[in-house]
Amino acid sequence: MKIPFLSFEATNKVIKPAIMQTFEEFFDSSWYILGDRVKKFEKEYAAFNSVTSCVGVSNGLDAFTLH
Repeated sequence: MKIPFLSFEATNKVIKPAIMQTFEEFFDSSWYILGDRVKKFEKEYAAFNSVTSCVGVSNGLDAFTLH
């Protein structure tokens, strides 16, 4: 019997419809940088962390550089 080291197959089946719907909305908007989704994320993430604001950046290295 072969047991996979790591498999996301079951999880992916559950979340795929929501992810695909969100991706299609994002893709169809043709707005890939900044925009309403980023503003919403920044606002919600700041609230989650109990801070007044947050800035979304492109990757972790940019975040460390700004820190």
